[in-house]
Amino acid sequence: VDADTIRNYVTIKPGKPFSSADIDEAVKALFGTGLFSDVQINQVGSTLVIKVSEYQVVNQVLFQGNKKLKDNALAVAVQLKPRGTFSQQALDADVEAVKAAYRRIGRDDAAVTTQIM
Repeated sequence: VDADTIRNYVTIKPGKPFSSADIDEAVKALFGTGLFSDVQINQVGSTLVIKVSEYQVVNQVLFQGNKKLKDNALAVAVQLKPRGTFSQQALDADVEAVKAAYRRIGRDDAAVTTQIM
């Protein structure tokens, strides 16, 4: 994500006064984009420094060992997609989505494990 994009999400503008509430709002706005795993905003003298950590990008989502449901059926059920952003929360939700898909076909005992490479 380039610096101009980050500046567009922050309502604090150069040369304008701001408060700690404005900084809190900026942090919330940046987290709200879903693009960042961490956001830190600090004031250094008269400069506002914004540090962000972007989520990793998903290259590929693979399903292995699934016999009763095909890969394309599972791919529709999960949130993580190639070239999308990765988060542990999305992975956890996808595990539950795959388990739910198996429960719908009567496979309540299906085990789902994940591996990140």
